[in-house]
Amino acid sequence: MLIQMVFIPMHPFWCRTLVDRYGFEGTALAYNLTIMLSFISILTFVKLNTNFEVRQVWVPFSSQMFQNMKIFIRLAFSGLLLFCFEEWCN
Repeated sequence: MLIQMVFIPMHPFWCRTLVDRYGFEGTALAYNLTIMLSFISILTFVKLNTNFEVRQVWVPFSSQMFQNMKIFIRLAFSGLLLFCFEEWCN
């Protein structure tokens, strides 16, 4: 939360600076800059922290994460079909 409290107030400054330079595309750049810097800061905080409770929260990547991927893809595909049919009917 403290990391977010640092980067979120900087977002309007980045928006103003990047919109002046790149137009409306500057808002997307500012958003991506805010999110990426927040992610990198949180990742660095978790990796460098020696507190057991903080390190326990981090889940390393493994092949176990993808064991039930077929179920999620099936759900996503059915939702995509419903969305497409709804758009096509309008």
